[in-house]
Amino acid sequence: MSVFGTSAIDLSMCGSDGQQLTANVYLLEGVQNANGTLREMSIGQLVMAICLSRATELEQKIVGKMEGLAATSADLEKLTALDLDMVNWYSDTGNKNNKWVNPTPFKEAIELAGLTYPSGGWAYSDLPDVIAKIESKMDSLNSVSQTTLIDIQSLTSKRDDTYSLVSNVLKSLNTVLIGNVNNL
Repeated sequence: MSVFGTSAIDLSMCGSDGQQLTANVYLLEGVQNANGTLREMSIGQLVMAICLSRATELEQKIVGKMEGLAATSADLEKLTALDLDMVNWYSDTGNKNNKWVNPTPFKEAIELAGLTYPSGGWAYSDLPDVIAKIESKMDSLNSVSQTTLIDIQSLTSKRDDTYSLVSNVLKSLNTVLIGNVNNL
């Protein structure tokens, strides 16, 4: 948003010194009257419009980060299921002469981990390395999740500060209005 212009309007009142009183009004990009013309706003309205616009932008960023976090969580869930299945299968020493050949329910997780499933399955001796790669990918995604949570907290704090500023501007305007009414 940017301010397009400022103009002074005649308040049709005179101050105590007899001078004609004026007030500044501001035109802001994107804030229009019903007929499409730019709306004239006081400084308080201008600050509120800018703050609310900023809060909306921050809210959109928060939603985007939360959607990304949800996708990362879904990926972690898939990798956790694969890891658990492989660890359980590997811990059964009766499988030492067999191959892990259960890829179908874990196809996405195998791809997420950056692994290529051999056509005959993974040998018992291959599983420690495969499990380590899966857990490494899980650690990486957990790190991304933690960073995303920190970003969400930061954006939420900025959004809340913006709403506090709007609230403070409204309180100030109310105080000025009450003072003006009392002075009449």
